[in-house]
Amino acid sequence: MAAILARKNTMWYINALITLALMLLFRFLPAPSPITPYGMAVAGIFIGMIYGWCTVNFFYPSMLALILIGFTPYTTPDGAAALLFSNAQVLQCIFLMLATAILNTTGVTNYLANWLINRRIIKNRPWLLIIFLMLATTAIGLIANIAGVVFIMWPLVHQIFKKVGYEKGDVAPAFILVGVVLIGNAANLLMPFQIPVVATFGFLFSASGGTLTSFNGMSYLALSVVVFLISNVLYFIVIRFAAHIDVTKLRNYEPEPESVPKMNKVERLGFILVIALFVLLLAPSIFPAGTALGSFFKTFGTVGPCMLVIGIACVVMFKDGQLFVRFQQLADGIGWGMIFMFGTATALSGALNSEETGIIAFFNGLLAPVFGNMNPIIFVAIFLLIGLIATNVLNNSVVSAVMIPIAYTLCSMFNMNSLALTAMFTIIVTYGLFFPSGSPA
Repeated sequence: MAAILARKNTMWYINALITLALMLLFRFLPAPSPITPYGMAVAGIFIGMIYGWCTVNFFYPSMLALILIGFTPYTTPDGAAALLFSNAQVLQCIFLMLATAILNTTGVTNYLANWLINRRIIKNRPWLLIIFLMLATTAIGLIANIAGVVFIMWPLVHQIFKKVGYEKGDVAPAFILVGVVLIGNAANLLMPFQIPVVATFGFLFSASGGTLTSFNGMSYLALSVVVFLISNVLYFIVIRFAAHIDVTKLRNYEPEPESVPKMNKVERLGFILVIALFVLLLAPSIFPAGTALGSFFKTFGTVGPCMLVIGIACVVMFKDGQLFVRFQQLADGIGWGMIFMFGTATALSGALNSEETGIIAFFNGLLAPVFGNMNPIIFVAIFLLIGLIATNVLNNSVVSAVMIPIAYTLCSMFNMNSLALTAMFTIIVTYGLFFPSGSPA
């Protein structure tokens, strides 16, 4: 055990040094035309950052990258930090994390899961029970990240299957546990304002240099719902008709609706606030832009509704003197690793796309002969396939940070819709779970 820990410790520092070396030394390699020495410095920082994200953590390489990009003509270290925290999509992610933390803080997610699996209608109906488990996973996936889904749903699944007599090694529980990850991960991308969606489109907006600043939420929602329903139906068909998992013991499951009390005042208010948040976030996509309501909700944006809900949550005090939530409880729900990864990538994207670096011109010359005469449908299929393969061995966010700027460049070259390709890419990378190395984050 000690030897294993020592080896892990050694590799940790080796990877940290490799990250630093790539950032500092890559610039001294011969620069292929038309990349400039400035471009080699920026490329080295970006490559080292990607390597560090994959082998160390999100914080260390992000901090190094922000410091080192500050010693290039692009900006200063202070300017790099300002670019990170002034980015609209980064702020959206922070406030969305704060607002949705209300559900976890108040226990609403656990309540919803328990309520769904204790309906009388599922008694003696094993396949209906599985559908309700899928519904519970979807409900939690809409408001929590995949770690939260697994944390809540896996113990419930284990409890149900153990209660009716399944044992370790049985096939049925394994299929349902895998389904929880697949469905929960897909539910994380259903809404246009969910954090992985905001982050991925943020990479596109940064790559465009401000040319693109928004996307049609309802169009994205239509695509994501269709893909989500198809994937869920396929999963159900596989477990019922292809895998033929044995669910006969689930007939013995006894739902206990009386064990789920009515929502208490904290849960009830938490549920109301998050439903209100969802409605406000969807409103800009519902009301036509030319109307008074459409104009109001477009101005209100994404951060506005979050701030409103957070402000209400932090001001409510019940008659007994109990505060509804404390801000620090919500702040604990911020995934700072993801924020720094996403924010640093967007901060560096301006330098990567700058004409002075020559990086975009280099990729144009490299990729144009390969994709120039390719059928657009084949191009999209190949690009999505590359993303799907990559996300099975790398973190989803890292893959998006690398491939979305490339997608924008290619779409600009071939006059394709980069928003549509990004929407498809956002959804396809969520299925990066085929290999044990696949990352659902």
